[in-house]
Amino acid sequence: HLKYKFFCGSSFADIQTDTCADRQWCPSSSDDECLLPGHTCFANTPCDARTIANIQVPTYSLSQNPAYNTAEDKMFCGTSYPEALATCQAGGEQAIGRHCPDEA
Repeated sequence: HLKYKFFCGSSFADIQTDTCADRQWCPSSSDDECLLPGHTCFANTPCDARTIANIQVPTYSLSQNPAYNTAEDKMFCGTSYPEALATCQAGGEQAIGRHCPDEA
């Protein structure tokens, strides 16, 4: 999940947690994605694209919990990544029933 931490800046030190919402995400780690002059793409920044409201990321999440054995156990529902993190529970169909009543 390193791609969520790739962000553009004039230097690594320039990218601080309190400036993440103003940063451009560069998920492929290419400097060509950085539109501001003098900005390059940096890895392992303090920013996380999944937690920034104005950045569109995939709406699914795969759990890192090794106790979940099937793909259905690794799918969680939420209106945003932070909500899914806060409410995640294993269980495929059960999770759909608990968290996504409109999807049932």
